[in-house]
Amino acid sequence: MRKVVGLVVIVGMMVVLMGGFVYAATPSIRIGVVDISYLMNHHPKANSVRAKIKALLRENQIKFDKEVKAKNLSKKQQAELFYKMKAKLDKQEKSLLANLFKDVSLAIRQIARKRHISIVFEKRAVIYGGINITQDVLRLLKLKYPSSKKK
Repeated sequence: MRKVVGLVVIVGMMVVLMGGFVYAATPSIRIGVVDISYLMNHHPKANSVRAKIKALLRENQIKFDKEVKAKNLSKKQQAELFYKMKAKLDKQEKSLLANLFKDVSLAIRQIARKRHISIVFEKRAVIYGGINITQDVLRLLKLKYPSSKKK
């Protein structure tokens, strides 16, 4: 009986020690967090993109009004024209925002690599912890894309 207990204790100690070695051998995982919407809104090109979207909205509104008046469209035809123009506008807006997102995504990767961060999550998805790299990413974006505004 003592031999069995002694064997169980020895096996248990080996398991604990092996677990410690396995834990020590695994690389530490550093987790970063970033506020994507903040970066998209503060990207040096964000104001330019917003201005382009606003201009596209105005252009489409003018085209829509002209077509409705020129062709004397019914309510149903107006709705069809509206949805057709809106789909085109949405596609253009998505393209403009995708370019900003690409810049932000590349900057996040660069900062994460530089700071040896394995995984980066959106800030709103994390309740506690993580290394916030938002300001580092914004600084990198400002270096890559200097603003045309004079201070």
